[in-house]
Amino acid sequence: MQQQTFSAAQQVGDKLAATMSAVDNFAQSITALEDKQLVPQMVEQEFNNNLDLFSLNVTFHPYKFERYTRYFSPYFERLTGVERQFNLVDYDKPDIEFSWYHRPLKEGPIWTEPYYEPQNSVLMSTYSVPFFASVEAQRNGDAPIGVVPSDVSLDYLTTSLKKLKFGLGGYGTIFSTQQNLISHPVFSFVREGENAASLSEHSEFKFLKKVQGCFVEDLTYLFFNGETMDNDEHYAACTKIPHTDWVLITRMSADMFEMDKDARRQMNIVAVSCYAAALMFAIFLLTRQRKINWTQNNISVSLILVFSTVTVLEFARSFNSIEEDSTVVITSTAQREALETSYRNRMLQMRIAEPNYVATGIYVESIEFVNANNVHLTGLVWQKLTAKQRDVIPASVNFNEAIESTITEQYRKELNDGGLVVGWYFSVITRQQFDYSKYPFDHKNIVLRLKGADLGSSIVLVPDLEAYEKLGKRDNPAMAKDIVMEE
Repeated sequence: MQQQTFSAAQQVGDKLAATMSAVDNFAQSITALEDKQLVPQMVEQEFNNNLDLFSLNVTFHPYKFERYTRYFSPYFERLTGVERQFNLVDYDKPDIEFSWYHRPLKEGPIWTEPYYEPQNSVLMSTYSVPFFASVEAQRNGDAPIGVVPSDVSLDYLTTSLKKLKFGLGGYGTIFSTQQNLISHPVFSFVREGENAASLSEHSEFKFLKKVQGCFVEDLTYLFFNGETMDNDEHYAACTKIPHTDWVLITRMSADMFEMDKDARRQMNIVAVSCYAAALMFAIFLLTRQRKINWTQNNISVSLILVFSTVTVLEFARSFNSIEEDSTVVITSTAQREALETSYRNRMLQMRIAEPNYVATGIYVESIEFVNANNVHLTGLVWQKLTAKQRDVIPASVNFNEAIESTITEQYRKELNDGGLVVGWYFSVITRQQFDYSKYPFDHKNIVLRLKGADLGSSIVLVPDLEAYEKLGKRDNPAMAKDIVMEE
């Protein structure tokens, strides 16, 4: 867990360091520039050439750029993927929102306290570096004549946290120097601008009261196990984000510490084989030394072979893996949010409108193997449309790989928030690619793939996690507990 926590903090720190290096170098270039009238061309050229920068700005102290120009602050940004430019004004006022200007002039390079910017609907922080009239003025300790700030989207910084595997229900979250929440897989928590004290009253953040040691100034690393946490909270750890005083808190579930079942099965089978071979070698050695006769030899070898075979069969039956290598596992809101963020970023890069994410759930009531590859399933499937979605898209669902299917609407229910739930009864026969080559050590994993019925629509189906009481590797609430299977 320590390795995962440090790795996550380092990934965020590396992205911060890349921005810091670019801004530091550019500020030094402005300082070394003899003719400051060339600054507008320089900042535009640097912004266009360095696509890793979300924004770039050069802000001169009033009247320092030109004698009769009070405010000169060309600002370029692409925080939402669309490039814009304008000139900032009033930044010399003593308002807290202009700390990116006032603090670097006194303190040197700084990261500002993260803040929510409603115009672009992003949470961001600003790295700001002072620049001087000349290199000689900097050496002489003269006062800076302006600053070079660059805004960084924290959603971009913390996307890596959402992709890390902290187990079922685990995730990473970041608090600022002033203990404000600045990163969480569910962005609505961040947008409200709450701090650790107010958040600890929510059930989602009740663990914060138990990890107060994470907010001390000299924090290096802390780990909290079951003696501190409740069973449903599993484990927590925290460390500082490099280059800042921000605190990363990671939560992990106990399944992170389970060995891979396939690997464990193979290890056990190899171990049984080695022990059996060693015992048989010992028996043959004793027989050669005539300490036991051939009858005893045959009985002993037979017993070893029978015992080994039964043990191997039991290991093969008890351990199985249900996850495919290409599967994106989503069993928590954090993982679902990570999927949507990744998908959204790809759509922006491709200049394609963001799709509608429709919450979909399924409940299987019966399974019947029709033949070697066809499986008949029945049960319920439903979709939850938000108040906004129901006005533009219809509720609809189909099954991929279905040879025969009957889908009948069973109910429609209005939600308090204006949303709509639509449920269907389904009876489908699907074609499955079962692998029988490993019989009798194989397991038949049935895969159900769902899609929106309207192929021309921009819809991505995501799991309706809130509909299930519990999700985990050992739990399958999408299947009836009293389900009857042939043989």
